[in-house]
Amino acid sequence: MKTSICIFEDDFYQNFYPLSFSRPTFDLLSGAFTLAEKISNYYSGTEITYLCRDIFEKNSFDNNAGYDSVLFLNGRIVADRNITKAIPLIGENEVFVQNGSLAGIRVNKELISKIDFNNPDFLASLGIEKVTEVEVTLAEYIWDLIELNGREITNDFAQMKNHIYTTDDYPENISLINRDNILIGNNCSISPFVCIDAKSGPVIIGNNVTIFPHSYIQGPAFIGDNSVIKAGSKIYHNSSIGSVCKVGGEIENSIIHSYSNKQHDGFLGHSYLGSWVNLGAGTTNSDLKNNYSDIKINLNNTEIETGLQFLGLLMGDHSKTAINTTINTGSAAGFSCNLFGDVFSQKNYPSFSWGGGNLLSTYDLEKSKDVARQVMARRNKTFGRVEENIFNQVFQLTKADRKFD
Repeated sequence: MKTSICIFEDDFYQNFYPLSFSRPTFDLLSGAFTLAEKISNYYSGTEITYLCRDIFEKNSFDNNAGYDSVLFLNGRIVADRNITKAIPLIGENEVFVQNGSLAGIRVNKELISKIDFNNPDFLASLGIEKVTEVEVTLAEYIWDLIELNGREITNDFAQMKNHIYTTDDYPENISLINRDNILIGNNCSISPFVCIDAKSGPVIIGNNVTIFPHSYIQGPAFIGDNSVIKAGSKIYHNSSIGSVCKVGGEIENSIIHSYSNKQHDGFLGHSYLGSWVNLGAGTTNSDLKNNYSDIKINLNNTEIETGLQFLGLLMGDHSKTAINTTINTGSAAGFSCNLFGDVFSQKNYPSFSWGGGNLLSTYDLEKSKDVARQVMARRNKTFGRVEENIFNQVFQLTKADRKFD
């Protein structure tokens, strides 16, 4: 029986701006894996295909591939070890919902060709009678992934525990607290006077990671492959650092996607940064209001009550800050922004913003692409057709947001 899983992106992707400007929602990091990787891990051995916005050129589902059945799963699912029981791979035609949202659909070969996520009424046309309410985690906003990050590191630790090499070949004068709750990959360089503290949750360190002296890492925490932790760093609980990152200063309860840098002193808390981000020396964000009230944030030109007391910075891919930049509580900076000056006075920076406060202009599209080419080349990555299309389309999509033009 030829069965596959198709992970699809639904219309809620705008709730995950600015990170989802440049990636499908299922490619967002939470814990040690992206949402799509989590699904793949739990449905191990099953063919995975994708459906998302055409801009990413990642669509791989073929309804003529001769499948006997396909399980379509919402890319906003934050999968855990119960997912295969809640939504089994094999079974009759069935619709799975979670609090009114579509979590998944399992269909046989007669219905596969009728799946059309561009048609809001396609479910009715399928005629599936069995509709099951399931208990799965379905992220609604980007900050949900920040809130879930500690739990997800713990879940991913359990998945990885038997699949990662660990060694005790490190200097005697480093501290590994609760050693059984620490995973360290191959070819890591850990300097003397480093403390890895897993009392309050596991710590996962990938392959080829370099940790300089006098650094403190508190679990739950994840450090991706080929990343560098600078001297004197303080990485506190519920933080995930993607691969090929360089980080320093103080980080707490934050997620940083791969190929981003926060090398210098400064605080980053309850925040989510995309890829190819660079925070200048001394950049610091607030994640708690002085009156301790819940935080509102402007997302996709709508002010939203988050219900959160802690929320810092949401920053899209290819954005940067200058030295000593201070960022207000609950701020959002879009794709390819270059922020400097009086940044603290404003909380919402549309994509391709240049400047700070009331002195904003549009970051020239061609110049922004030239910078991206140079930055990516430094990491032996190519700025190709997909990247060019993303820059062009996000620039046009967000043109009306740049009211300073």
